[in-house]
Order: sequence, then structure tokens, then C-alpha cells
Amino acid sequence: MATLAPPPTLSWAISSDTHAGAFEAYREGMADLYEVIESPGAGGRGFANRTSITLFENGTIGRGRSAPQTMVRTASQIRRSNLDTISIVLNRTGVVGDCDGVDVRAKPGAVQFRDLGRPSTSTLDSVDVVNLMTPRERAPAWMLDGAIHGLVLDAGSPVGRLLSSHLSVLSDVASGLTQEEGTTAIEAAFLIAGMAMDCGGPPTPLQAAAVHRTVRARATQYIETRLLDPTLTAGEIAAATGASRSTLYRAFADQGGIHRRIRNLRLDRARLALRRRIGRYPPISEIAYYHGFVSEAHFSRLFRERFGCAPGDAGAPQPAATGAPRTASPVRYDAWLDWLRDIRSA
Repeated sequence: MATLAPPPTLSWAISSDTHAGAFEAYREGMADLYEVIESPGAGGRGFANRTSITLFENGTIGRGRSAPQTMVRTASQIRRSNLDTISIVLNRTGVVGDCDGVDVRAKPGAVQFRDLGRPSTSTLDSVDVVNLMTPRERAPAWMLDGAIHGLVLDAGSPVGRLLSSHLSVLSDVASGLTQEEGTTAIEAAFLIAGMAMDCGGPPTPLQAAAVHRTVRARATQYIETRLLDPTLTAGEIAAATGASRSTLYRAFADQGGIHRRIRNLRLDRARLALRRRIGRYPPISEIAYYHGFVSEAHFSRLFRERFGCAPGDAGAPQPAATGAPRTASPVRYDAWLDWLRDIRSA
């Protein structure tokens, strides 16, 4: 495989509303991974599955949503599937189960580890997961001693929060990454996970860049929830992302720093308010003060620096582009699993 080739992405959506055999098609597609048992009494009615998986040279990153179900991986299934992988799974819903004798009870948002070379059972009220899978040969050595099977990192812990954020961001941007960026981001996920186990070493520059992308995305989301709060501090932003304060500062270094990022977000919000004005109301001075600027003159100078025009000249918003996300059918778990088998020896 050429490193510069764009990563293939598989995506599909299937529903019993439009396909009478949707559940059976899903169940057959999953056969090498898990035996799937839908929630009691459902009988395939109201079943739906939406999945997108991007394939990189050292593993895959996927996002899946589906109906309540129990997933069982047995010893006989392990033998016949010829699939030997390690999974890092972010579950947005609660999970209970058993991993080869280890009782698993994970709250929504927790990150779990699975060794697909060992049996497991998982029951989910609904499926909403981000799943990073890598062949055993591509996983770091600390993942291979058996201790991670059934391990749960709580979403409330700093490392759990950072790893959860990294997996979420990676699933959001995976299809737009290059092969090099994607493989590095997967390695960065291993690096963050290793922090929880006191394993691993310092990140490479590319791994650090992948982590910083995650920190920037999650920090921006948190800032936007408290954008007009004058008591917001860098320490609170760092804690919300699960990163250290120094990592937060490094993540925003090439954007002028975290405080400049906050200021720019406030300017963006103020610009939206200006576009929504009716005539000259509310006045610019009121908008400036409401968005945290000490004076209209200060606001006007910063606004011109950012947007190239005075606040009073802010134009009307352009209509947003529309379009439904593209999906494909039928279910393509086979292509995903074949990719993982092929890269074991690549």
C-alpha cells in the first residue's frame, strides 16, 4: 500500500423500515466479530445500523450506531474467524458484560479495551461507539500481556477524558486525513492509552500534533459553552480536556495562544450578533460589552484585524450549504475485516 494514497472509507446505513432483512444482514456481516443477539422481543422490528469505517495502514477507526443488542465472542468463533486484533472502544452508552472472567460495567463515555483473541460478552442498551482496531502485530507491546482485556478507563479520569476526546475527534476527521496523518493519530491513541498504564515514551512530533489537534477541538467545544463567562481560566479548560496546562498551551501555540483563541471565538460570536441587528439596534457598543470587550474602540480595532472591515460593515450571512451525508449499502464488515487481516503481514 502506498503511504500517500488516501485512506478508503466504508459507510452504510441499513434499516428494517426499508429492508425487511436488515437485522439478518447486519448479523451475518458481524459473524466474524461477534454473534449478535438483538434485545428480547424486538424480532428485527425497528432495527437500524449506521456505520462508517476508515482504513489506515496500522488499523481502522469506525463509528457505529445501532439498536440494543448483546454481542458474544466465543472460543470457536475466535478460531474460525482468523481475526486477531486489539480494540480500543469508546462507548457513548452504558455497557455491562464479561471479558474472559472479568466483570465489565462501563458508564456512558468510558473507554474500554478488548482483545479479540479472547472470549467476551457485552450487552448495550443501544449501540453508539467509536472503535479503533489494530492487528495484534501492530499494537504496542504493553497491550499484549492479556491485562487490558476488559479494562475500563472512566470518562471522569484525566487520561480517560483525553483518550475519549482523541477517539471522538479522530472518528470525526478520519475520512479527511492522509494515510500518514491517520496512522500517526492511531499511534497517538496508543500513546495516550499507555499513559493510563504507565507505559510508553515521549511522543514523536507527528504524534504530538495528533494529540494537539484533539486538545484544540475539545478545548474549543468547552470554551464555547462558557464563552461569555469572565471567570473562565486556562486551568479549567485544561481540566475539561484531560490535558495538562502545558499541553494546552502547546496545542494553541501556533494560533497565538489559548487566550487569543478565546478572543477570536468571542469576535466570531459578536460578528454573528452584528449580522442579526435590525437597523442600528442593538448598538455596537452594547454588542462589544456583552461579548467581553472593554470598549467599542477596542472591539472595533480587534474586529477589523480579524475580519478586515469595521463592525458596522459586517455583511449579511451567506446561506449554509446543505446536503445529506452519503451512505452506501449493503453492510461491508467483510471488507473491513479483510483489511485488518491483510495488514497483519504488510
